[in-house]
Amino acid sequence: MAEYIFETATQAEVDAFTAADTVKFTTATANAAQVVVSFTNNTFPLDEAHTATLTFGGKSLTFPTAILSKSISFGDGSVLYVGSTGADTILGTSLSDGLWGNDGNDTFDGDAGNDLIQGNKGADNILGGTGNDSLYGGQDNDVVDGQSGNDFVQGNIGNDTLNGGDGADTVLGGQNNDVINGGAGNDYLSGDLDDDSIESGAGADTVLGGAGNDTITNSGGADSIDGGDGNDNITGGADADTIYGGAGNDTIVTGNGANVVNGNGGNDTITGGDDADTLSGGQGVDRIVAGKGDDWVAGNIGADTLFGGDGNDTLLGGQDNDSVEGGAGNDLINGDLGDDNLKGDDGADTINGGDGVDTIESGNGNDAVNGGAGNDVITNAAGADTIYGGDGNDTVTIGVGNTSSNTVYGEAGNDSLTGSDGNDRFDGGDGNDTLIGGDGNDTLFGRDGNDRIDLTSGGADSNSADGGAGADTIVGGSGVDYILGGAGADNLSSGDGADTISGGDDNDTITGGADDSVLNGDAGNDQIAGGTGSEAISGGDGNDTVTSGNGADTVSGGDGADHITGGTGNSVLNGDAGADTIVGGAGNEAINGGADGDVLSSGGGTDTISGGDGADTITGGTGASKLNGDAGNDVINGGAGAETLSGGDGNDTIVGGGGGDQIVGGAGADQLTGTALVADTFVFNVGDSAATATAETTADVITNFETGVDTIELGVAGLAGNYNEQTALSYADAYAAAKVLIEATDLTNRDIVSVQVAGDTYIFADGNGSNSITAVIKLTGVGAGGIDFSDFA
Repeated sequence: MAEYIFETATQAEVDAFTAADTVKFTTATANAAQVVVSFTNNTFPLDEAHTATLTFGGKSLTFPTAILSKSISFGDGSVLYVGSTGADTILGTSLSDGLWGNDGNDTFDGDAGNDLIQGNKGADNILGGTGNDSLYGGQDNDVVDGQSGNDFVQGNIGNDTLNGGDGADTVLGGQNNDVINGGAGNDYLSGDLDDDSIESGAGADTVLGGAGNDTITNSGGADSIDGGDGNDNITGGADADTIYGGAGNDTIVTGNGANVVNGNGGNDTITGGDDADTLSGGQGVDRIVAGKGDDWVAGNIGADTLFGGDGNDTLLGGQDNDSVEGGAGNDLINGDLGDDNLKGDDGADTINGGDGVDTIESGNGNDAVNGGAGNDVITNAAGADTIYGGDGNDTVTIGVGNTSSNTVYGEAGNDSLTGSDGNDRFDGGDGNDTLIGGDGNDTLFGRDGNDRIDLTSGGADSNSADGGAGADTIVGGSGVDYILGGAGADNLSSGDGADTISGGDDNDTITGGADDSVLNGDAGNDQIAGGTGSEAISGGDGNDTVTSGNGADTVSGGDGADHITGGTGNSVLNGDAGADTIVGGAGNEAINGGADGDVLSSGGGTDTISGGDGADTITGGTGASKLNGDAGNDVINGGAGAETLSGGDGNDTIVGGGGGDQIVGGAGADQLTGTALVADTFVFNVGDSAATATAETTADVITNFETGVDTIELGVAGLAGNYNEQTALSYADAYAAAKVLIEATDLTNRDIVSVQVAGDTYIFADGNGSNSITAVIKLTGVGAGGIDFSDFA
């Protein structure tokens, strides 16, 4: 009989091993559980056709089958045993044994120690006993119980029943339909292949269902569960579980605790518990019902149906066409991709449609809604909501009877926004939007695009509308509205109320209404028409066309070359800056040209016209109007009425009309022309006319004075005693002769001196009793002998 020391023996030596020989392991820490036994051919039963290979410490030796007897010893007394082909009962020791079954239905009891037990073929019953055992069922339907200790349990092939027992166990089902119970402790449980039933037991377990339609139940502890492939049925426990459904159509019901659930692939049904769960459907058409807590729910890929339940939930639809309903609580709802149907229900919800053509109902409560990309339909039920349409052609409708103050932003796209009974605020954003205010004091902004804003449904409420950029159309309502066209060529209409309208930039069309409105063209070449009320109309910058209406309007052209036409009322028409054209209407109007060279015409009433700065052209009408050139070299033509024509500052040209006009040249070298056979009066105030020795070319000129018909007013009465006529060869001589007479302090003093030079006559006058020449007037084509003192008043 030979004894082989495993650690020192060679393969050549052990080839001679017989059943009478023994093998001894001399390593101090060696025990039977550390030795791995493998067999040739891997078939059962084990007989002389097999050899056994023992591996320990990285060394392997192959023995004849005679080794399969109790001829192996270890220093600690542990047992390495391989059963026979029958139904063996194999008992371990209190040490770390290695027990190996054979072909039969074996029964193992590892007893104490960290045992290694391999059932191999047959329906084996294995008890690990105490200690941290490694238990393998092998083939057929085995029952394996790790009992106490941190055990490793594997069923392998067959419909096995596996119990981890107490301790932190690892339990692997293997092939076929296994029943697994983790027992107490933090276990790792895996069903592997086929349809397994797994109960995790107490402790924080990790459970893997593997392939097949598994049933997994958590009896206690905060477990991590993965159903794997197949249509699994998973029930959580009372603590916070982490559950993955895996592939397949899974049914998952959580217990209490803040659970984390992911259905993964397949059409899953997930039901949350009472606490704050995190529920994710994964791929497939999932149905998720959250519980009472503040849950986080995500449908992910697939046309999912999500219910928030009670609590302040977060609901994410994900890809495809989802249906999401928030339930009670202040929920966050995101449709994400696809054409989603989203409903907020009760609470102050936040709803985001995301991409796709979404249908959103905000529900009760003060909600925040964003339609996102796509042509969305958004409806508000009750509450003061803040709504963003997002990209796309959105339709937003505030619910009938909603008296709250809602705020709606259409954003990009051609949106339609309709208000209700509250004081709403609408912002169309980009695109050609339609905004309808409804009842309440609404504020509406068209923003970019060619927008239409309709205030007619607002009743007598006061609205504010701003078209923003683009060619907008805004229609006022019955109340006192404030309308701003903004940038773009806008069409703005006042309603029945006393509205304030501002065109903004570009060429706007503005129409007054029935009340006393304020109409401002602002920048651009605007067209403004007054209504029936007494309106304040301002053209603003640009070359505007303004038509006064039937009321007593006040019109200001503003900057630019404006064209202003009076109406039937007694209006004030102001051209302001720019070369304006103003035509009076039928009323008694005040017409002011303002800066620059204006063209001003009186109408059928008794008008007062002031040219203002610039070289103006002023034409009288049929009434007894006052035409004032003011500053600049003006041209004034009288009309059919008896008018007062005043040149003002500058070198003016004034021509009387068909009535007996009063013509006042004013300061500057003016040319004054009366009308034949009409009694015109030429008025010269002190300082109006040049009065120097060099004034021959700067004196005022009367071109067609008719003695005995026209009258010249010089500020001094024309009497025989203060009047003198002379002739001279030049203006200088005439001025010198007149100067002597006017400055004389004796009886030769005269206030008016007429001196003929060639075919014209110069009138020199002392208009203020200062014994100095204060005015020089030239009468063209009139000799001194053709006038006398009676022509002066």
